[in-house]
Amino acid sequence: MFRDELKQLLQNLSSAGADFFTAESPAPGDPLPGCWDTPFYPPESHPACCEIIMLTAGELALHLNGSWYRLAHARPQFLLAGTRHSEHYLHPQSGYDLFWLTITPHGLNLHRTMYLVNDGYRQSPKRFHIFPPRSRTLWECIRSPRVDTTRCHYLLMQCLDDSLKEEQDSPGNYHADVVEQVRKYLEEYYCQPISLRELGEMTHYSPGHLNCIFQKALGLPIYRYLSRVRLAHAARLLASGTVTVREAAAAVGIPDQLYFSRCFRQHQGITPSAWRRTNSPQPAP
Repeated sequence: MFRDELKQLLQNLSSAGADFFTAESPAPGDPLPGCWDTPFYPPESHPACCEIIMLTAGELALHLNGSWYRLAHARPQFLLAGTRHSEHYLHPQSGYDLFWLTITPHGLNLHRTMYLVNDGYRQSPKRFHIFPPRSRTLWECIRSPRVDTTRCHYLLMQCLDDSLKEEQDSPGNYHADVVEQVRKYLEEYYCQPISLRELGEMTHYSPGHLNCIFQKALGLPIYRYLSRVRLAHAARLLASGTVTVREAAAAVGIPDQLYFSRCFRQHQGITPSAWRRTNSPQPAP
């Protein structure tokens, strides 16, 4: 699935290069005259992921950082973290098809959006997840405070080339892939602020739907799972005897010490201070 789009993306990256946008980038060229007060979705920005878009049919109005411009070519566009974007048709009688690739810590998520003259705006019901070996390196590259665009360009081409060589045509179980992506993300980035909206943007599911499939698979809603991960790490930190309760709370992403203490007691049955006294190494007599 999406094999033709991946081939086209690789070819376009090689022959036409790519454009990179950040939260500070102006729209390329002259903004479109007039505006669309009701884009197909409210302009959004993703602090935790990067998206690449490529036009595969037609033309559209693309919203970037407050301005609209006409996208009528297949040159790939990198929307780096924080870039505000949305989309709309240019003319109600002119459709388009847009391919999306989202870079996550644990692979690449693929889907399409489109405007059909008779059916209106749509997102593809089928999504696909690929996990080429270099995808983690690509993620780390795009997350750098100063993004090396040349290296990102090269790494994405390597990821696409590796994926196409693997003959990975089966769509597999995208729900299961998404749950595993989110679980790994929570386990790795538990110490940072994490929102359902951010996770939904990364997987292209609504926050409510994502929470539903996560709970169905693992038995807990996302926030409760995240809380368990944080409290388990906090328990290990406190047992080391090297950090205070306040430091342990901050280290696992819970800056409110009172809230942390209440959650910890619910999880472990005793207060953080008592846990620290009971489990930390005792000095030699």
